[in-house]
Amino acid sequence: METERKENVLAGLIGAFLGSLLGAACIVGIGQLGYVAAFSGLIMAVCAVKGYELLGGAVSRKGAVIACVLIAVMTYFGNRLDFAVSVARLADTDVFTAFRAMGALLDEGYLNPAAYWGNLALLYLFTLVGAVPTLIAAFRRASPAAPPPESRRGPEAPSEPPAQLYPFAGLSWTRSIRLSLALPLLLPLAVVIALCLRYEGSPSIPVSLAVLGAGVGMLGSAVWMLALLAPFQSVQYVFVRTNRELWRVDLARLNGIEPYRFTRRSGSSSIRGLRWEILNEEERQRAGSAMERAIRSIRAGEVMPDSVLRRVVRYIPDPRLETETKWTWKISYALHPEAGGRRKTMTIGKVYPDFTPTPDAAPPEGPVPVRWNWLVIPLAVTLLLAAVGWAAGAALTGQPAGRQDGADLTAFRPESFVFYERGGVRFRVDSSFQMDEEAGRLTDPDTGTEYFLEVQTGADQTLALDRLLEPVSQYRMDDAFQGFSFAYPSAEEDLAALSAEDGALYRHNLLTVRFTDGRVIQNAVSLSDGGLLIRVMAVQGGADSEEAVTGMIQYLLTTLKPAETAG
Repeated sequence: METERKENVLAGLIGAFLGSLLGAACIVGIGQLGYVAAFSGLIMAVCAVKGYELLGGAVSRKGAVIACVLIAVMTYFGNRLDFAVSVARLADTDVFTAFRAMGALLDEGYLNPAAYWGNLALLYLFTLVGAVPTLIAAFRRASPAAPPPESRRGPEAPSEPPAQLYPFAGLSWTRSIRLSLALPLLLPLAVVIALCLRYEGSPSIPVSLAVLGAGVGMLGSAVWMLALLAPFQSVQYVFVRTNRELWRVDLARLNGIEPYRFTRRSGSSSIRGLRWEILNEEERQRAGSAMERAIRSIRAGEVMPDSVLRRVVRYIPDPRLETETKWTWKISYALHPEAGGRRKTMTIGKVYPDFTPTPDAAPPEGPVPVRWNWLVIPLAVTLLLAAVGWAAGAALTGQPAGRQDGADLTAFRPESFVFYERGGVRFRVDSSFQMDEEAGRLTDPDTGTEYFLEVQTGADQTLALDRLLEPVSQYRMDDAFQGFSFAYPSAEEDLAALSAEDGALYRHNLLTVRFTDGRVIQNAVSLSDGGLLIRVMAVQGGADSEEAVTGMIQYLLTTLKPAETAG
């Protein structure tokens, strides 16, 4: 007689770890080949769960949870290692150094956060595809209930009427409900993809956290929807009612036990490969006889408590209806006598024609109807988490979210101005400013803010971007360094269009560097089509605001003129 394999948690943990290492290697390998590594998340899930099962002997609820936690950790590790290998190759350094520096590289904008977190979100989505079915199956595995009393023996025992079989109605009964569950999964995915495509260039921290929030919403929706779909995916189950008891039989697994085999169809021993609807009439009769023989053997006490048969042919004692909807029944049933009268619940989809789990339940009226209200919740949760991520990113950068998305910056106009010429460019400057022409420095006497002006000819966009990012490399090792942000993070080619008052068109951007001690440095560059590069860097005084300093920088950049055209 075949018996249930015992579970060794420690050996299973080792197996899951070895399997997850193989999955992490696939993530790195596929990623380094230049392909999207998301599919390797599926490999990660399958390898980890199967590794646990091979060395642990079986996958129980505890084993499924352990494996899934390990999958989540190792997927994050594999994604980080994949990017670290790319950084190490480009920066000509070792992988360990690049791996340790990943956080700083993301914070300081050297890596595209949307690409990093978007790839991680896709990896987690594919790990769910591989892990969730196994997790659901493991959670369904519970110790079988105590067998019913032995049948009466002897010539005086009345004959028992034949058992009534209630098989799964077929996939056509669940087509509508599966459609109403599949669409909600596509909508959150569309939100994530739309955010990634919209801000694929150089997204800001709010946008990156919005993508991450939407990804979390999408993954949470996938888990929720798969759990809701589980009662309608039980294609392998047949409910059996005798004159006294209710049983649930796993058709495919029963056919895998040799004394009860009723068909030799290819793949019939697979858990999901065998369904009642594909059997012919002769095979159905043999299957019914096999179920009745198995039930009689269990009832007579001829089956050991830890036998596989007791799990394949499951007794449901004292079923009671708890709740009922158009889609499911929720019943409770008694556990072992030693469980102190405790009961356990079971959700059964209405996919068994003419079947009721209890006398007071209503039988299915037909195929399971659509449930469109499930469409709203995943989309709402995804959008809400995206908004929360956006708001959190805006709070971290210390600026409104609209500012981070490249809104127009307002120039400040002084009450009076004077002309200041440097490098062949004439600027309009607040007449109250103190000027140091040798150093190219303008000082606001009221606030202490200092503005440094530089002019360079023959420049290109690469040089302009280097000059724009210069404060980051200069101050990022400062103990008080907090972070930085761009005025136009999603601008095409990293520089946004800027028109001067004389009609000249420039490309520019503004970088703000913040420190925990309150210091703020704003650095702006403006590049003309003719290669004229103007840089304005402001070291903000304690009495000044970021908006006022930004406005003054915009004023300097929009009112300038080359000296030969100034009149």
